[in-house]
Amino acid sequence: MADSEDLREQFEQTNDVRLLRRATALALTASRRAGGDHEQGHALANYAANLHWLAHVTGRSSALFAVERRYSEASRLLQAGTDEHSKVLANLLLLARQLFERSGDVAVLDGALGEGRAALAITTDGQRRAILARQLGSLLRFRFLAESDPDDLAEALRLLEDAYTSNRDKRQAAATANAFAAALGEYYSLTGKGSFLDRAVALLADALEKLGANDPDRAMLANNLANSLSQRFEAAGDPKDLEEAIAWAREALRIGAGSVEETRYRRTLGSYLILSFQSRGVIGELREAVGELRQAHRLAATGSDARGMALGALATALAGLAFTADDEDAAAESLEVARHAVAETSPTSTVYPARVSNLCMRLGEEAEKTGRAELLDEAIRRQVALRQELLEGHRWSADLMRVHANLLVDRSRLAGRAEDARTATEICRAALAETDSGAALRVLLMMVLARAATQLWRLGTAEPDPRPEWATVVEVAEAKGGRSGLDAGVQALRHAGDLRDWPLALRAAALAVSSLESLVTAQHTTSDRYDWLRHTADLSGLALEAGLEMDRPDLAVDLAHRAHAMVLRLATRGRQPADANEGWQEYLDTVADAEPVVIIAPGRWSGYAVVLSGDAIAPLPLPALTAEAVQRWTDRYGAEVLDLTAGRAGKEDLHPLLVQLGQWLGKHAIEPLLRSTRRTTFSVIDMGRLGGLPLNAAWWFDRARGRPVMMHEVARMRTLPTMSHHYAIDAPGHTGAVRMISLVGRRTSSGDLTATEAKIAQKWTTLTALNPEEDGGPFPAADVLHATGHAIVDSAAPVQGRITLPGGLAVSFRKLAEILERKTRTVPSLVLFTACQTVHRDVRVPGEHLGLASVALELGARTVVGTRYPISDRSMFVFATRFLRHLTEGVPPVRAWHETVTWMADASASSVGRWLEHVAADIGENDQAFNQLRAWVAGRSDDQAPFASPIYWAGITYVGG
Repeated sequence: MADSEDLREQFEQTNDVRLLRRATALALTASRRAGGDHEQGHALANYAANLHWLAHVTGRSSALFAVERRYSEASRLLQAGTDEHSKVLANLLLLARQLFERSGDVAVLDGALGEGRAALAITTDGQRRAILARQLGSLLRFRFLAESDPDDLAEALRLLEDAYTSNRDKRQAAATANAFAAALGEYYSLTGKGSFLDRAVALLADALEKLGANDPDRAMLANNLANSLSQRFEAAGDPKDLEEAIAWAREALRIGAGSVEETRYRRTLGSYLILSFQSRGVIGELREAVGELRQAHRLAATGSDARGMALGALATALAGLAFTADDEDAAAESLEVARHAVAETSPTSTVYPARVSNLCMRLGEEAEKTGRAELLDEAIRRQVALRQELLEGHRWSADLMRVHANLLVDRSRLAGRAEDARTATEICRAALAETDSGAALRVLLMMVLARAATQLWRLGTAEPDPRPEWATVVEVAEAKGGRSGLDAGVQALRHAGDLRDWPLALRAAALAVSSLESLVTAQHTTSDRYDWLRHTADLSGLALEAGLEMDRPDLAVDLAHRAHAMVLRLATRGRQPADANEGWQEYLDTVADAEPVVIIAPGRWSGYAVVLSGDAIAPLPLPALTAEAVQRWTDRYGAEVLDLTAGRAGKEDLHPLLVQLGQWLGKHAIEPLLRSTRRTTFSVIDMGRLGGLPLNAAWWFDRARGRPVMMHEVARMRTLPTMSHHYAIDAPGHTGAVRMISLVGRRTSSGDLTATEAKIAQKWTTLTALNPEEDGGPFPAADVLHATGHAIVDSAAPVQGRITLPGGLAVSFRKLAEILERKTRTVPSLVLFTACQTVHRDVRVPGEHLGLASVALELGARTVVGTRYPISDRSMFVFATRFLRHLTEGVPPVRAWHETVTWMADASASSVGRWLEHVAADIGENDQAFNQLRAWVAGRSDDQAPFASPIYWAGITYVGG
């Protein structure tokens, strides 16, 4: 038997499963040869311990029943109250928890709890009591999770507190801290008291400090500290907690690499990388998560629960990748991985219902997107089978009924089957009958009931009008607020709009907006940001439509702006300040005599342009700009725009795409808008899904002129910086020399036009060239902050781009923001970013400019001139020099931008050539890049403007007041 214990010790050092198999075989032989109760009990306990390890390592959870028999026999043979008997009993209690996780049978927990309490009552040794108390506390925590009895959790905390304070064994300290922290986390979930989470974090950190840097026990402690920090992040929204959680998960993996728990540590790291992506939008973290979770699945033993857990998380990561990067392969793989996750989860496992429901919801989403009814058929079959497998009165019964009913309504909408909607109605009513009156689930069930009633009404059955159902949903949700209020408000708003019940729509809009504000203000950094952003992208437009249809343009604008501000806050990971509405009102007060502000938003039945001029608010219906029309545009062009803004589309693809998009926008929005306002200057707030459109490219055929008219010919359009509350009307022109800060690298730069642009800036302005990465004091006061170079932006996470400055290395947008915040007392009012994609827009996020533009606006700039997509170096250089010349002549920034864009679009080759000749006087003869530009212009025909195509200028954008 000593040989078997030696072999198991060697296994613990090497993780060589062959050693463990040999140890188990030797222990079995020894147990058969042992004589006498004590010797046989000791041998059986040793065999059970080896078999227990082997079952864990190989994933053969069916072997746990054999382990239980051997431990029970050993417990009967060993003398009660001895060390050996206490160890066997502690292992039996641990085994009961594992058997419950496999079977979901609470009777297993009850039997073990009775035996454990009896043993604790007669145990006097302090350390033995600590071990028994820890195991009993863990069992009670799992019983609480199964039965939701707060008394179980309260008793668990008392036992674990006793175990933690009375433990004197260094080897047991880590396990006790882990168990106690887990119970504290559950108590926080029950009560919402953050002090319990703080204590869990503190005791795990304290336990880690007592262990050496490479102590194997650190791995599980670090893993569980990551869990507690993540839970606290979800509760309080402090991003530092999530950063620390990921760091500790990496530490757990560092120590535990090669151990039997490596799959767990990789799964933890992958899960928190997903959480970080959902909070911050850094797509690199999502891709890393996919890699970690694939590894976790590969390392998990065949047949073990760890395989299903890794696959479940991997399906979530792939679904996020599919949505964010518009990756069809990831979407298809996500669905297949979710199916495998269910297949590799035991039907008796406590997590099986959740895993099946998640798969069914994914199938429903994919069916809605693709129109494939067979996916809904599969989802409904799985949901029916799951409900049949579960015992009557299961704690998830009502929620599973809700999912089933929702899928039936989806299939009814797709296939026109009235019987599905009727069945959904019956299921919802039955679920409501068994749901507590104050439960949040009631609101969700009532929404499905209202959806079913709406579907039956649409199908022309003799069912009653569904509008009272939706009114009840809104009334109940108003008392709830929060997530229930948001979900109910958004759904009721969409359905009320479809039913043209505008009083109900306006009430639902107010509910959705106020609920979104309360959620985002409290928790805008958490993972919920991802879902809220998906489900509220069109909230501004729908709220605007409801208010205008009720002849309440003031309320319409207020609701639309509040919703828009919150969506922007989500899209920019919390940059939108909570007091943004104060700045909005301030802007409306000061803009009265400056120029109209136009809000563009598509609704369910019409698009709208709301024109605010002075105290007047005038709605202008744009019937062709409906949400349906915008969706058709997105379906047709959205992927191409994403490819374009991500730099994947070639320049040769850009011209025809911009021409088509510009024609669509000009015909449906800009031309009727100009006819109505009769103005050539206005500011625009895009509150719909037009975020990917370069508005400057809009054009239409003007019959009076007998030719196409471009946007720049008749109006100066710009977008307000709703990123912060720094609203202001136009900045005046500069008097005297223009003071400019230009960001450059350490090395001498040459060879392209960005370096030539930097030389011109130095000649024409009072320029301070600064390397943002060098140490030194604050930047000097200036009128303009300038940066050129080459920028790269990931379309899925525009604030994660980077820019390569002339003579410098690539600097991330995030790092540049930190440098500017540290070194500028006051950011110059005008920021000129002439690199590509510095003012990024995303067709999936309504509204605003992200990337470097959001950085500058957040730091206090009033105006940013930048680019929405990759722009030719030639045209960008011509724009920059012409724009700078206008500035030095005292022209206000907005006029300088407009006049430069207009001139570029219309100037003949000879006109451009003369301009470059003027520039040459300040450059000299030896600039190769500049000479090549002059040669290119000289080779153009004078019949056509060299930069006539919108590819050269439509992406150069003015953002600001």
